[in-house]
Amino acid sequence: MRAGLFRDPRSTSCSGVTLSSLVLVGTLLVGCGPPSTPVGPLGEPFTFSEYEQESDQSSVQEPEATPHQATFRLGESQAELRLAWKSIKPKNHAYLSSAAIEVVKADPNLSITMGDASNPVNIGTSEAAIEQRSLLITWHRQGWLQSQSKTLKINFSANGEWTVE
Repeated sequence: MRAGLFRDPRSTSCSGVTLSSLVLVGTLLVGCGPPSTPVGPLGEPFTFSEYEQESDQSSVQEPEATPHQATFRLGESQAELRLAWKSIKPKNHAYLSSAAIEVVKADPNLSITMGDASNPVNIGTSEAAIEQRSLLITWHRQGWLQSQSKTLKINFSANGEWTVE
């Protein structure tokens, strides 16, 4: 036989693998979950343009935007997010003009993503419209033996009201 091709009948298929290398591989696999989401903006801000001036009012200035904000936590995690949005009120209607989500406090074990904004819904009347939209926020945590995920629906309206479902 040539050197290096000799197989010891007492060896197993795991030859060369020691307990310490298995521990090392296991430790590396635990850290292979999704990366945590850092403090800062979450995705790109939204700009809404549902409001259009009437054709005979082209010289009239667009109404001034009113800022709103809400801070909320993601379940029992350490993560804290802030929703900031602006609304405009031409005549007796209220429309959304922009929205953004910011991670204020990060959770090192949480990955957070944001979906697109929903289409507008009128929660007011036809005489006094109040625009509302929703954002979906999904968080994911990879643990040693299990993973957790949840999606929250954040509703926000041009009159400054908001809810988390």
